[in-house]
Amino acid sequence: MDLQPIAALLITADSPASRLLSASLAPSVPSRLAAFTLTPVGMSDEALVRLAEQRVDVVMLDLTGPLDTAMDLLVRARVEVPEIPVVVLVEPGHKGESNGAAAVEAGACDSVVKEELSSALLARVLHYAIERYRLHATLDQLSLTDPLTGLYNARGFRTLAEHHLKLAHRTRGLVIAVADVHALDQLNSAHGRDAGDRALVAASQVLRETFRASDVVARIGNDDFATLMLDATDETTDVVAPRLRQRLEHYRAAHRDSPWRLTMTVGLARVAPGMHPSIDDLLAEAGAAAAAEQVRVA
Repeated sequence: MDLQPIAALLITADSPASRLLSASLAPSVPSRLAAFTLTPVGMSDEALVRLAEQRVDVVMLDLTGPLDTAMDLLVRARVEVPEIPVVVLVEPGHKGESNGAAAVEAGACDSVVKEELSSALLARVLHYAIERYRLHATLDQLSLTDPLTGLYNARGFRTLAEHHLKLAHRTRGLVIAVADVHALDQLNSAHGRDAGDRALVAASQVLRETFRASDVVARIGNDDFATLMLDATDETTDVVAPRLRQRLEHYRAAHRDSPWRLTMTVGLARVAPGMHPSIDDLLAEAGAAAAAEQVRVA
C-alpha cells in the first residue's frame, strides 16, 4: 500500500531555496518512508491562512531572511495551529545557532543549518520531527490531562501557561479565566457523586464551547477550571461572561429534566504586553474575582 505523501509547508523569502529544497525532497530512490509534497509560501499572513485551511503535516520556517517577521510567524503558528511541528532553517555560525535556540524556546521542535542540508538529511529531519512530535503529544496526553473531563490537568495547564507567558511580549496579551462549578459539594450530597461527576463533565464541555480551540482549557482542582486565552486584547474580557452564560443556557435548555442545575462563577486576570506576572499571581487574581462573584454566570 502506498503511503500518503507528507505535506510540508516551506515559509521563506528565498525563492532559490524553495527550488533547492523542493528538489531535495523529491523522491530519488524507493523508500519505506512516505514521500513529501512541498508547498512554498512567502513570509506573510498567507502562510497562516495555508496552515488553517490546508492539510499540513510539518512546517519549515526559514530564519535566514527577515528574522522579526519569521519569529512573529512562528509564535502565531504555535498559537493558532499548535498541533503542527515547525522546523526552522538557520544560517551557519554563532548567529544561526543563537536564532535557532531562540526559535526552539518559542516553540519550534528543531533547527537545522540550511546550507548543510542534503536530500537524505532533510527527509530524515522532517520525518523525525513529525514522529517525535506525535510521541510527545501522546505522552503529554497521558501525563498532562484530567481523566474525567479530558481537559488538561493542573500540571498541564501550568506547563503550557508558563511557556506562553514567556512569549506574551510577542502577542497582544493574555487573559486567564478561572471558573468553578457552583455548589458542587451540595450537589454531591443531594444527588450522589456520579451526579457531581456528570456536572464536571458538562462544565468542561460548556467551557470547550465557550473558548477558542487555540485557548488552553484545564481542570485545575476538584471544581475549579482555568483557561488561558492566547493573543487576547482588553476587549476579550468583555465577551467571556456573556458567551459562557449563553453556552450554559443552551446546556440547561437541553437538560430540562435534570434534577440538578449547572451554575458557574468566573473571574478574569489580564496580562498586558510588558507585564511579567507569575502563574500563581494570575490564578490568585482570577480566583479571587471568581470567589467574590464579580462575574456570576447563573
